[in-house]
Amino acid sequence: MSCTPKSKRALGGAVSLACAVFVLAACQAEPELTPDEAVHERAQERWDLRLEQEYGEAYEYYSPGYRQTVDAYSHVADQRNRAVMYTGARVVSVECESEICRARVRVEYRVPGAPSGLSRVTSERTITENWIHSGGEWWYSPSR
Repeated sequence: MSCTPKSKRALGGAVSLACAVFVLAACQAEPELTPDEAVHERAQERWDLRLEQEYGEAYEYYSPGYRQTVDAYSHVADQRNRAVMYTGARVVSVECESEICRARVRVEYRVPGAPSGLSRVTSERTITENWIHSGGEWWYSPSR
C-alpha cells in the first residue's frame, strides 16, 4: 500500500474529525442540578469547610449582602471565637420555593467552656438554614 499525498490528507482529516468528536463528547456540560440538589451540595460543602475550620473558604458561600456588611477578617474572627464547637454536620433535607430554599442540617456539637466534664459531652440538633438564589448561584443567608 502506498501513501499518496491525497490519501495522507484524507487520513489526517478523518483523524482530526475523530479527535474533535471525542473532545466535544468529553467536554459536554454536566447536567444542571435542581435547586434542591444545588443547595444540598453547597450547604454540605459549607459545613464541611466549617468543620475543617476553613472559615475563610466557608465565607465565600455567604450571600453577597452578608459579605458587603461583614468583611472576611471579621467573619473568620467571629467563627473562631464561638462558644460552640461543631463536630459533625449532615444536610438531611432541602425544600425550595422560587428563589428561597430551606436546608435542614443535623449538627453535632460540644461546648468546650462548659463546667466540669460537660465540655466533653457531644449533643446534636437539627437547624434550618436559609439559602437565596442571586446572580445565578445559591447563597447561605444567615439569620440575624
